[in-house]
Amino acid sequence: SMSYSVEPRNPLLDHRLVETVIGLRKHASDAGLPPKAWLREAARDLVPAAVLSRPKRGFQPPGVEWRAEVFAKHGEKLIDGRLAASGLIDRKLLRKFASPWRRQMVIAFPLLVLELWCRSI
Repeated sequence: SMSYSVEPRNPLLDHRLVETVIGLRKHASDAGLPPKAWLREAARDLVPAAVLSRPKRGFQPPGVEWRAEVFAKHGEKLIDGRLAASGLIDRKLLRKFASPWRRQMVIAFPLLVLELWCRSI
């Protein structure tokens, strides 16, 4: 998940949830329960039973589609952006990476993310 900058556990990091779980554990141990038993019980009325009882499985995010969308919206910013203006990366190289047929290259997306980050600071 981190290779696509997706953190799937954020909802479970909410400080109120952590405080609630710590409070629950003070009153009753979950040591003998199956993993995530309290979470499954809390979600029982919100999530279909088939989802709660199915085995763990992987998730393949649509990374190619996400990168294509980011390039469609921001790809041209590589050509004359901060990376080019700073001389950190050669303008000709950046133009090459901004061209549609090069966008799938491994280095093009990180360069665009770096450009967008540089613009945000």
